[in-house]
Amino acid sequence: MPKPKLLIIGGGGHARACIDVIEQEGRYEIYGILDGALLDSGVRKVLGYDILGGDEDLKRIFQDVQSAFIALGQIQSAAKRVNLYKTLRKTGYNLPSIISPLAYVARSATIQEGSIVMHHALINANATIGRACIINSKALIEHDCVVEDFCHISTASVINGNCTIGQESFLGSNMLLAHNTCIPSHSVLYHNTLEDLNAIASMYAVHSNNYRGGGGVKLSNALIDCIRALFALSYITKNFAKFYPITHQKIPILHKIPNTQNPVFDTPSTLCRPPDKLSTKYQWLFLLCGFCACFFMALAYTPKLF
Repeated sequence: MPKPKLLIIGGGGHARACIDVIEQEGRYEIYGILDGALLDSGVRKVLGYDILGGDEDLKRIFQDVQSAFIALGQIQSAAKRVNLYKTLRKTGYNLPSIISPLAYVARSATIQEGSIVMHHALINANATIGRACIINSKALIEHDCVVEDFCHISTASVINGNCTIGQESFLGSNMLLAHNTCIPSHSVLYHNTLEDLNAIASMYAVHSNNYRGGGGVKLSNALIDCIRALFALSYITKNFAKFYPITHQKIPILHKIPNTQNPVFDTPSTLCRPPDKLSTKYQWLFLLCGFCACFFMALAYTPKLF
Protein backbone atom coordinates (compact mmCIF):
# COMPACT_ATOMS: atom_id res chain seq x y z
CA MET A 1 0.00 0.00 0.00
CA PRO A 2 1.50 3.37 -1.00
CA LYS A 3 2.33 5.82 1.75
CA PRO A 4 0.43 9.12 1.95
CA LYS A 5 2.33 12.09 0.58
CA LEU A 6 3.60 14.90 2.79
CA LEU A 7 4.56 18.44 1.76
CA ILE A 8 7.39 20.04 3.74
CA ILE A 9 7.22 23.80 4.38
CA GLY A 10 10.73 25.21 4.80
CA GLY A 11 14.11 24.01 3.62
CA GLY A 12 16.58 25.25 6.24
CA GLY A 13 18.56 23.47 8.93
CA HIS A 14 15.54 22.59 11.06
CA ALA A 15 13.77 21.27 7.97
CA ARG A 16 16.68 18.92 7.26
CA ALA A 17 16.45 17.57 10.80
CA CYS A 18 12.68 17.13 10.40
CA ILE A 19 13.13 15.29 7.11
CA ASP A 20 15.41 12.78 8.83
CA VAL A 21 12.77 12.14 11.51
CA ILE A 22 10.03 11.76 8.88
CA GLU A 23 12.16 9.29 6.93
CA GLN A 24 12.93 7.29 10.07
CA GLU A 25 9.28 7.21 11.11
CA GLY A 26 8.36 5.86 7.68
CA ARG A 27 4.67 6.82 7.69
CA TYR A 28 4.83 9.38 4.88
CA GLU A 29 6.43 9.81 1.49
CA ILE A 30 7.89 13.31 1.18
CA TYR A 31 6.32 14.95 -1.85
CA GLY A 32 8.60 17.96 -1.97
CA ILE A 33 9.56 21.20 -0.25
CA LEU A 34 8.25 24.76 -0.38
CA ASP A 35 10.86 27.44 0.28
CA GLY A 36 10.70 30.48 -2.00
CA ALA A 37 13.83 32.10 -0.55
CA LEU A 38 15.97 29.03 -1.24
CA LEU A 39 14.55 28.73 -4.73
CA ASP A 40 15.33 32.38 -5.47
CA SER A 41 18.91 31.81 -4.28
CA GLY A 42 19.37 29.05 -6.86
CA VAL A 43 18.93 26.00 -4.62
CA ARG A 44 16.82 23.32 -6.29
CA LYS A 45 17.00 20.37 -3.91
CA VAL A 46 17.29 19.71 -0.17
CA LEU A 47 18.49 16.23 0.85
CA GLY A 48 17.42 14.99 -2.58
CA TYR A 49 13.89 16.44 -2.46
CA ASP A 50 12.78 19.02 -5.03
CA ILE A 51 11.96 22.58 -3.99
CA LEU A 52 8.60 23.08 -5.67
CA GLY A 53 8.04 26.79 -5.07
CA GLY A 54 7.03 29.15 -2.29
CA ASP A 55 4.05 29.69 -0.02
CA GLU A 56 2.07 31.13 -2.91
CA ASP A 57 1.95 27.60 -4.40
CA LEU A 58 0.11 26.03 -1.45
CA LYS A 59 -3.31 26.10 -3.12
CA ARG A 60 -1.99 24.70 -6.40
CA ILE A 61 -0.15 21.83 -4.74
CA PHE A 62 -3.15 20.99 -2.54
CA GLN A 63 -4.69 19.32 -5.59
CA ASP A 64 -1.92 16.69 -5.47
CA VAL A 65 -1.11 16.38 -1.77
CA GLN A 66 -3.37 17.08 1.21
CA SER A 67 -0.94 16.72 4.12
CA ALA A 68 1.73 19.24 5.09
CA PHE A 69 4.28 19.75 7.82
CA ILE A 70 5.68 23.07 9.06
CA ALA A 71 9.46 22.69 9.17
CA LEU A 72 10.41 26.27 9.95
CA GLY A 73 12.61 26.78 12.99
CA GLN A 74 11.61 29.03 15.89
CA ILE A 75 13.65 31.02 18.41
CA GLN A 76 12.76 34.66 18.99
CA SER A 77 9.23 34.52 17.61
CA ALA A 78 6.68 31.92 16.54
CA ALA A 79 4.79 34.40 14.35
CA LYS A 80 5.80 32.83 11.01
CA ARG A 81 4.85 29.35 12.19
CA VAL A 82 1.52 30.59 13.57
CA ASN A 83 0.63 32.41 10.33
CA LEU A 84 1.65 29.45 8.22
CA TYR A 85 -0.41 27.11 10.40
CA LYS A 86 -3.50 29.29 9.89
CA THR A 87 -2.92 29.42 6.13
CA LEU A 88 -2.53 25.66 5.87
CA ARG A 89 -5.66 24.98 7.91
CA LYS A 90 -7.65 27.50 5.87
CA THR A 91 -6.47 25.84 2.65
CA GLY A 92 -7.59 22.45 3.99
CA TYR A 93 -4.30 20.70 4.64
CA ASN A 94 -4.06 17.89 7.16
CA LEU A 95 -1.24 18.56 9.66
CA PRO A 96 0.01 15.28 11.12
CA SER A 97 2.19 15.00 14.19
CA ILE A 98 5.59 13.40 13.62
CA ILE A 99 7.21 11.20 16.26
CA SER A 100 10.69 9.77 15.89
CA PRO A 101 10.91 5.99 16.42
CA LEU A 102 13.92 6.79 18.62
CA ALA A 103 11.79 8.94 20.95
CA TYR A 104 9.63 7.71 23.84
CA VAL A 105 6.06 8.97 24.26
CA ALA A 106 4.02 7.60 27.17
CA ARG A 107 0.70 5.95 26.39
CA SER A 108 -1.17 8.59 28.39
CA ALA A 109 0.61 11.56 26.79
CA THR A 110 -1.09 13.70 24.13
CA ILE A 111 0.60 15.09 21.01
CA GLN A 112 -1.56 17.49 19.02
CA GLU A 113 -1.50 18.12 15.28
CA GLY A 114 1.50 19.56 13.51
CA SER A 115 3.97 18.87 16.32
CA ILE A 116 7.22 16.96 16.04
CA VAL A 117 8.98 14.86 18.68
CA MET A 118 12.56 14.45 17.56
CA HIS A 119 15.20 11.79 18.15
CA HIS A 120 15.70 10.60 21.75
CA ALA A 121 13.15 12.99 23.23
CA LEU A 122 11.14 11.68 26.21
CA ILE A 123 7.54 12.62 26.94
CA ASN A 124 6.26 11.05 30.14
CA ALA A 125 2.88 10.17 31.60
CA ASN A 126 -0.07 12.51 31.16
CA ALA A 127 1.97 15.23 29.46
CA THR A 128 0.25 17.36 26.80
CA ILE A 129 1.99 18.85 23.77
CA GLY A 130 0.01 21.48 21.89
CA ARG A 131 -0.31 22.26 18.19
CA ALA A 132 2.72 22.77 15.95
CA CYS A 133 5.28 22.39 18.74
CA ILE A 134 8.92 21.39 18.36
CA ILE A 135 10.18 18.94 20.98
CA ASN A 136 13.79 18.84 19.94
CA SER A 137 16.38 16.08 20.24
CA LYS A 138 16.93 14.69 23.76
CA ALA A 139 14.42 17.02 25.40
CA LEU A 140 12.63 15.63 28.47
CA ILE A 141 9.00 16.55 29.19
CA GLU A 142 8.08 15.04 32.55
CA HIS A 143 4.73 13.85 33.91
CA ASP A 144 1.66 16.14 33.83
CA CYS A 145 3.41 18.95 31.97
CA VAL A 146 1.53 21.14 29.52
CA VAL A 147 3.39 22.61 26.56
CA GLU A 148 0.97 24.97 24.85
CA ASP A 149 0.68 25.66 21.11
CA PHE A 150 3.64 26.77 18.97
CA CYS A 151 6.38 26.22 21.53
CA HIS A 152 9.94 25.12 20.84
CA ILE A 153 11.56 23.05 23.58
CA SER A 154 15.15 22.97 22.43
CA THR A 155 17.80 20.26 22.55
CA ALA A 156 18.45 18.50 25.88
CA SER A 157 16.04 20.73 27.84
CA VAL A 158 14.58 19.23 31.03
CA ILE A 159 11.01 20.19 31.95
CA ASN A 160 10.19 18.65 35.32
CA GLY A 161 6.76 17.52 36.49
CA ASN A 162 3.63 19.69 36.49
CA CYS A 163 5.20 22.55 34.54
CA THR A 164 3.23 24.70 32.11
CA ILE A 165 4.88 26.40 29.13
CA GLY A 166 2.78 29.23 27.71
CA GLN A 167 2.08 29.34 24.00
CA GLU A 168 4.65 30.57 21.47
CA SER A 169 7.55 30.21 23.91
CA PHE A 170 11.14 29.15 23.29
CA LEU A 171 13.36 27.30 25.78
CA GLY A 172 17.00 27.12 24.75
CA SER A 173 19.30 24.12 24.85
CA ASN A 174 19.89 22.53 28.26
CA MET A 175 17.22 24.68 29.92
CA LEU A 176 16.11 23.19 33.25
CA LEU A 177 12.73 23.96 34.85
CA ALA A 178 11.92 23.10 38.46
CA HIS A 179 8.70 21.26 39.33
CA ASN A 180 5.44 23.26 39.11
CA THR A 181 7.03 26.10 37.14
CA CYS A 182 4.69 28.19 35.00
CA ILE A 183 6.27 30.03 32.07
CA PRO A 184 4.25 32.92 30.57
CA SER A 185 3.30 32.93 26.89
CA HIS A 186 5.78 34.35 24.37
CA SER A 187 8.75 33.73 26.66
CA VAL A 188 12.30 33.32 25.34
CA LEU A 189 14.53 31.62 27.90
CA TYR A 190 18.16 30.57 27.68
CA HIS A 191 20.32 28.43 29.92
CA ASN A 192 23.46 28.84 27.82
CA THR A 193 24.35 32.54 27.62
CA LEU A 194 26.29 31.95 24.41
CA GLU A 195 23.03 31.24 22.59
CA ASP A 196 21.82 34.76 23.28
CA LEU A 197 25.13 36.16 22.03
CA ASN A 198 25.35 33.95 18.96
CA ALA A 199 24.49 36.65 16.43
CA ILE A 200 26.86 39.17 17.99
CA ALA A 201 29.69 36.68 18.32
CA SER A 202 29.40 35.70 14.67
CA MET A 203 29.66 39.37 13.66
CA TYR A 204 32.40 40.55 15.99
CA ALA A 205 34.63 37.56 16.70
CA VAL A 206 38.33 38.07 16.02
CA HIS A 207 39.27 35.69 13.21
CA SER A 208 42.91 34.85 13.78
CA ASN A 209 43.14 33.05 10.44
CA ASN A 210 42.89 36.44 8.73
CA TYR A 211 46.29 37.33 10.15
CA ARG A 212 48.33 34.10 9.95
CA GLY A 213 51.23 34.56 7.56
CA GLY A 214 49.31 37.47 6.17
CA GLY A 215 52.22 39.51 4.81
CA GLY A 216 51.20 43.14 4.56
CA VAL A 217 48.42 43.04 7.16
CA LYS A 218 48.20 46.44 8.80
CA LEU A 219 48.04 47.23 12.48
CA SER A 220 44.87 49.25 11.81
CA ASN A 221 43.07 46.13 10.57
CA ALA A 222 43.94 44.22 13.73
CA LEU A 223 42.77 47.13 15.86
CA ILE A 224 39.47 47.32 13.98
CA ASP A 225 38.77 43.68 14.77
CA CYS A 226 39.68 44.30 18.41
CA ILE A 227 37.18 47.15 18.53
CA ARG A 228 34.53 44.94 16.99
CA ALA A 229 35.16 42.32 19.65
CA LEU A 230 34.76 45.03 22.28
CA PHE A 231 31.23 45.69 21.03
CA ALA A 232 30.40 42.12 22.04
CA LEU A 233 32.10 42.60 25.41
CA SER A 234 30.21 45.85 25.91
CA TYR A 235 26.94 44.06 25.21
CA ILE A 236 27.80 41.51 27.89
CA THR A 237 28.62 44.14 30.49
CA LYS A 238 25.46 46.14 29.85
CA ASN A 239 23.39 42.98 30.21
CA PHE A 240 25.67 41.21 32.66
CA ALA A 241 22.99 40.40 35.21
CA LYS A 242 20.87 38.80 32.51
CA PHE A 243 23.63 36.30 31.74
CA TYR A 244 25.11 35.87 35.22
CA PRO A 245 22.27 36.59 37.68
CA ILE A 246 23.26 38.06 41.03
CA THR A 247 21.56 35.87 43.61
CA HIS A 248 22.20 38.05 46.64
CA GLN A 249 19.94 40.84 45.36
CA LYS A 250 16.77 41.30 47.39
CA ILE A 251 14.54 41.85 44.36
CA PRO A 252 12.94 38.81 42.65
CA ILE A 253 14.98 37.53 39.72
CA LEU A 254 14.26 35.15 36.88
CA HIS A 255 17.13 32.73 37.46
CA LYS A 256 18.05 31.22 40.80
CA ILE A 257 21.42 29.48 40.79
CA PRO A 258 22.04 27.14 43.73
CA ASN A 259 25.36 26.14 42.16
CA THR A 260 27.13 26.98 38.94
CA GLN A 261 26.87 23.49 37.49
CA ASN A 262 23.13 23.05 37.84
CA PRO A 263 21.18 26.27 37.08
CA VAL A 264 17.45 25.87 37.69
CA PHE A 265 14.76 28.17 36.39
CA ASP A 266 12.16 28.73 39.08
CA THR A 267 9.25 31.12 38.73
CA PRO A 268 9.21 33.74 41.51
CA SER A 269 5.94 35.19 42.76
CA THR A 270 6.55 38.29 40.66
CA LEU A 271 8.44 38.01 37.39
CA CYS A 272 11.09 40.71 37.45
CA ARG A 273 14.27 41.13 35.47
CA PRO A 274 17.56 41.57 37.35
CA PRO A 275 19.36 44.91 37.03
CA ASP A 276 20.62 45.49 33.49
CA LYS A 277 24.04 46.96 34.31
CA LEU A 278 27.10 46.35 36.39
CA SER A 279 28.57 49.29 38.24
CA THR A 280 30.52 51.65 35.99
CA LYS A 281 33.81 50.73 37.70
CA TYR A 282 33.43 47.04 36.82
CA GLN A 283 32.25 47.76 33.29
CA TRP A 284 35.42 49.72 32.48
CA LEU A 285 37.63 47.10 34.13
CA PHE A 286 35.95 44.34 32.14
CA LEU A 287 36.30 46.29 28.89
CA LEU A 288 39.95 47.12 29.55
CA CYS A 289 40.80 43.46 30.17
CA GLY A 290 38.92 42.47 27.03
CA PHE A 291 40.71 45.06 24.91
CA CYS A 292 44.11 43.93 26.12
CA ALA A 293 43.27 40.28 25.48
CA CYS A 294 42.01 41.00 21.95
CA PHE A 295 44.97 43.24 21.10
CA PHE A 296 47.60 40.72 22.18
CA MET A 297 45.69 37.94 20.40
CA ALA A 298 45.94 39.95 17.20
CA LEU A 299 49.68 40.50 17.77
CA ALA A 300 50.24 36.80 18.43
CA TYR A 301 48.68 35.83 15.10
CA THR A 302 50.22 38.60 13.04
CA PRO A 303 53.90 37.76 12.53
CA LYS A 304 54.32 40.48 9.87
CA LEU A 305 52.24 43.13 11.55
CA PHE A 306 54.94 45.83 11.51
